[in-house]
Amino acid sequence: MKKNIFILLVAFAILLSSCKEGSQKIEQENVLPVLSEVNVLDLQKSIDSVIVRKSMAPLTNIENIEGFSTPENIDSFRILKTRLVYINTDENVEAYILSGFKGEKQILIIDTDIDMDFTDESVREFDGSFGKQVKNNYELTKRLPIDSIKIGDKTTYFQAYPYFGYFDQIKDSIEERYKVVINYNEKYSSSFSNDDKNYTIHINHKAMFGTTFRIYGGEGGSENFTEMPYKLKDTVLIENLDFSIDSVDFKKEMLYISHTNLSSKKTLNGARVGGYIKSRFDLIGKNPGTSIEDLTEENEYLLIGFWGTWCAPCIELLPDIKEVNTKYSDLNVLSVACEQDIEKVKSHISEYGMDWNNAFIDTKPKSKSNSPILNELKIDGYPTFILTDSKGKILSRGIGKSALDKIDNLLSQD
Repeated sequence: MKKNIFILLVAFAILLSSCKEGSQKIEQENVLPVLSEVNVLDLQKSIDSVIVRKSMAPLTNIENIEGFSTPENIDSFRILKTRLVYINTDENVEAYILSGFKGEKQILIIDTDIDMDFTDESVREFDGSFGKQVKNNYELTKRLPIDSIKIGDKTTYFQAYPYFGYFDQIKDSIEERYKVVINYNEKYSSSFSNDDKNYTIHINHKAMFGTTFRIYGGEGGSENFTEMPYKLKDTVLIENLDFSIDSVDFKKEMLYISHTNLSSKKTLNGARVGGYIKSRFDLIGKNPGTSIEDLTEENEYLLIGFWGTWCAPCIELLPDIKEVNTKYSDLNVLSVACEQDIEKVKSHISEYGMDWNNAFIDTKPKSKSNSPILNELKIDGYPTFILTDSKGKILSRGIGKSALDKIDNLLSQD
């Protein structure tokens, strides 16, 4: 199919002042160009306390702290390191954060001038339970200050905070108490209109899984059209608008997008809402190759949950899954364990009373998989929940408790 390629020419506006607590945004004239064959759109940049992307792993501990200058009035501490990535270049720099305790308070000190000296930096104090609270309530990060590290003429903006029990189920270990994660706070976005409706593309450069895109619409960009981030080469299908994201060149400041004419297709296979799942599942203790039609033979809906025994949030949400399963008589549940040890999975199924259908995918946790199911459905976060109808059409999907709550609410309206 011949594509009519239209180009989004991105003009970066570098208007960054000193970063303050809350939100800093670059003012732009609110005139949205109408989407046509060729487009020239300004890419707006802002530094905001709203989460843009979260570091997907805790910072790593430095065993040898020789050469670092540290305050003397701290009960205990660890020095952690991370590589901060600059959003519009391939450069990065190793940064250091001191995580420690003083009485009932947890403290963080960021080495903003990268001189291995924490004695000349400001001290952040957190309630000792903050690391546990923020795991279930990201809204708490909005009140945190935004830090910056500048190397030459380039600056990266981020928030650092305690994060207790990231992946590990054993949450009360001593080392777990010192863990820290970061949010990157740079935002890049471009807005346009189509059929009298406004849309905004948010570009997240240098995310863990590569450059990603989110599409928003409605008044003030309040309507989220992205149940999972788009990646390069993905097709965007929202309302009567469809296009593929072909490539992005940050040095030339250009984003390439092409029409796909998906509106002429009757069925769309894929991982997003509106797509159809083709995969078959190998159920534990039953025949392999079970289809969604088989799983919903007597029910209207199927809730699929991807999990692992290694995933603490997955285990924490099992009572919620059980509640949803009991609540709706026209729903079947399928839990898909992504593991290498099936006996460990069977033990967890028994221990937690997972008395619904269970499937097993032999794969190394938290790594790129060759599994056709994981690749077809683009599973890269846990727990991922997908709700389908009896034909395998995806009705809702997302990660974590908010996704399960959304599915619960959707089912309650039927």
